[in-house]
Amino acid sequence: MNTQRLTSLLLRPGITDIGCALLLVVGSVVAVRLEPAYRDFWTFVPLSVALTLLLAATLLVVNVRVATATAAAIHVLLLILFALGALLSAFLLVTILFFGTGLVLLPPFLALAANSFFTLRRIVAANRAKAASPRGPLTCVAS
Repeated sequence: MNTQRLTSLLLRPGITDIGCALLLVVGSVVAVRLEPAYRDFWTFVPLSVALTLLLAATLLVVNVRVATATAAAIHVLLLILFALGALLSAFLLVTILFFGTGLVLLPPFLALAANSFFTLRRIVAANRAKAASPRGPLTCVAS
């Protein structure tokens, strides 16, 4: 029974956002230690993305139609942003001068794009399951 609850919790939209936000915070702390010359960059960029993910997760937890639609719009924008970032990183892998930069940036971009895709897929699945209810679509429910 506990395994079923844990699986239901992990499949709920927004849970992976919190995990990715925590990884971004840890990555920000580590990056500032490794590259102190770019302290402002490594503090601002990952933490702003983490804040956006936490906002989207909070909107999904609220379980209100408008909040879920707003969170879905945020994830669509994040998916576009991270997919373009992954494409840029792939192009950087082709050039010899920026190969290392592309190698470092590609995995986080792919992971965050996959997170947004997974969350959008869970929102759509929850909306399809909830579409026939009197409350209407665009609300997230635990599976």
